Amino acid sequence: MVGAWPGRGCWPRPAVAVVVATGVLAGVAATRGGQQQIAVPANSVAAINPDGSVTTPLTVGARPVAAVAAAGSLWVANLDDRSVTRIDLSSQRIQQSIPIGGTPTALAATPGDVWVSDSTGQISQINPEYNRPVPTRQLAAGSWLLRGTPWPMLAASGSIWIVNPDGYVAQFDPHSGRQTGSVDVGNDPSAIATGAGSLWVANSADGTVTRIDPTTLVATTIPVGHGPDAVAVSAAGVWVANAGDDALVRIDLDTGAVAATVSVGDDPAAVLATATALWVANAGDDTVMRLDPRSGAVTKTIHLGGSPTALVSAAGQVWVTVAPAPPPPPVTPGTAYFTMQDDFPSLDPALAQTPLAWSSRMRPAPTW
Repeated sequence: MVGAWPGRGCWPRPAVAVVVATGVLAGVAATRGGQQQIAVPANSVAAINPDGSVTTPLTVGARPVAAVAAAGSLWVANLDDRSVTRIDLSSQRIQQSIPIGGTPTALAATPGDVWVSDSTGQISQINPEYNRPVPTRQLAAGSWLLRGTPWPMLAASGSIWIVNPDGYVAQFDPHSGRQTGSVDVGNDPSAIATGAGSLWVANSADGTVTRIDPTTLVATTIPVGHGPDAVAVSAAGVWVANAGDDALVRIDLDTGAVAATVSVGDDPAAVLATATALWVANAGDDTVMRLDPRSGAVTKTIHLGGSPTALVSAAGQVWVTVAPAPPPPPVTPGTAYFTMQDDFPSLDPALAQTPLAWSSRMRPAPTW
């Protein structure tokens, strides 16, 4: 996800010893207050084991923002250098950096191909045998203000589903490239997921999630909170990361309403549901949280060395993309005004804090 960065807190980072060998980067972990800190630098991806230990950070391109697993590899979209990095999952080594041409914002995978959407709505297809992008279709946002925004995408139910920032989801045949349907969603759609026989689209500006039947394209709107930016589905329900609330909410699959809310970190940007855990990437405070898959209770917090942007499950591990931490917001100049009930004792800073200057405040109140 690409978006405006919130204000950030600061905490001291430990010293790091780094060893680089054939594209593999190893970091040294430290602990602080019972929470794990990991030296995962920006512009990298890291593999997280089910117990929360981080094993394999790898350097990728500039500002990774999306990832998908396909053809025995992890594919990572790098926003700033307009590339996709391919990582072999068995050796956990970089295979190739693939220039895209445009600015990649999202990835999807079908059995034989990897699909890339860029910030202009250009959809490209990468055959893993050749590692070369082939443009297949150019989509267009109706408003020029929406150009340069992410175009989330997903492969599910035999189709490619592409979220248009104009507020609808387009359905495409992956073989012919022909559009076969579309369905309106909310304003500023930011993420799409599949599960429980439906598609789920997070609408950031509306504070809603749209549930779509992939066969009939019938859509239902569900209010969820402020700034939903990511969505995932598990056996317990649909989990939505609300960046505006710093919370994870669960939608009950039977009632179609929010049934639980869990506080997470600052600006949750991604959520992943596996069979054994929920994982939340908090872009605003450089953390990844592991949660109980049914209750949503936080069981582990991992501090990284940059801003986590995406999560994907592959080869028994959870992979997280780590982008550079955003700069703190600028300080706005202004004027401060101070008031007090008593007369100010002195404008001379040399006298203002002396017992003599403040003695008038120590006199007892008069009685009448």
